[in-house]
Parts: sequence; C-alpha cells; structure tokens
Amino acid sequence: MPGKLKDAISNGDLHLIEQLIARGANPSAADEDGATPLHHAISLGRTPSVRVLLDAGADVDAQDIHGVSPLMLAAALKSLEVVTLLLDHHAALDAVNVEGNTALMLATRAGAPPVVQALLASGAIVNVRNREGVTPLMLAARLQHAVLVKNLIDAGADVRAVDTYGHRALAYANEKGLPPAYLVRMLRSEATTKIATDSGARPWWKVW
Repeated sequence: MPGKLKDAISNGDLHLIEQLIARGANPSAADEDGATPLHHAISLGRTPSVRVLLDAGADVDAQDIHGVSPLMLAAALKSLEVVTLLLDHHAALDAVNVEGNTALMLATRAGAPPVVQALLASGAIVNVRNREGVTPLMLAARLQHAVLVKNLIDAGADVRAVDTYGHRALAYANEKGLPPAYLVRMLRSEATTKIATDSGARPWWKVW
C-alpha cells in the first residue's frame, strides 16, 4: 500500500486521496499483510474515503493474508453504512476467510442485527458453515441474542444443523450459562415444528 495514500486515508483527506490516485497510486495495492487501502479506510471508520476508493476502482473483494475481505471487515465492525456501500458495488457475499467464516457469520458473531438483515436481504447463505461446521444460528445462540436468532430462523436457518462435534444451536445457547426461557422455547419449538412437519405429524402443542 503506497505510504502517502495510507497517510491520506488516515487523515481523511479526500482531495489528496483523489490526487494521489490520479497520479498513479494503486487503490488496490496491498501491504505485507495483504491489507489494501480499502481495508485501511474501513478499519478507521473513514466511510467517505471508502466511497472515494470504490469510485476509483478499488478491488472490492481483495482479501488479506487472513482471507478477510472489505465486506467481512465492515461486517465484523458492525458498520451498516459501509456494508451497504460495498454491497452496492457488488461485493462477494459468501467469500470466506481462513476459518471459513463469511461476512454473515462475522456480523452475527459481532451481534449486529441491522448488518445481518442487510446481508440476508442481499442473498447471503443463511445455513453456511465454517470449517468447524458452525452456522450463523449457532453463533447467535451462543450470544443468547434473541433478535438475531429470530432473524436467522425467519430467513430459513436450520435449527437441527449440527457442527463437527455434533452440537446444535441449543447447545451453543447454554455455553454462557442458562439461557433465557424464551430463547430455549424459540429453538426447541422451531425444531419440533420442523420435525413434526417433515414426518407429517402435528406439532405437540397443536395436538391438544
């Protein structure tokens, strides 16, 4: 990454950023960690700089040495505005980092419902799994975040999915201690509904 361009981004100097690129600075040049000017701007919360870089043709899907793309970084930082900008520039929704996590998984892990909703609305795969078989729903359950759990279930998250160790989302909900009863009911009742529907039977609470 050109030093002068990095400094201009750090200072939020939009005019200088434009000048440097016009003079030949590469808006997609990576540093030793694979981070590009776009990564740098996002990490600093420099949304106007992000916009300038994108308009100048910066690689929207560049990944650093950890496989982190600009969209993943913005999602992890819970920056809805930047996520929206990147999606408008056709950022790859389901690219994965070295752990197999997508932007949706990172937004879920960060506890960012607005970002999760934006990614789902744009077509992110709700039942994606990382290298350990963990799904976004499991991450939401681990946080005991009822809003995220509901959003993901409403989008089609599979409550019966198991990770590579055989654990379901409900097991993740117990990691931080006894989860709220309403969260347990949400995960259990949804699973029961799916199982009953698949078998042709009526859910137990509709039998009476």
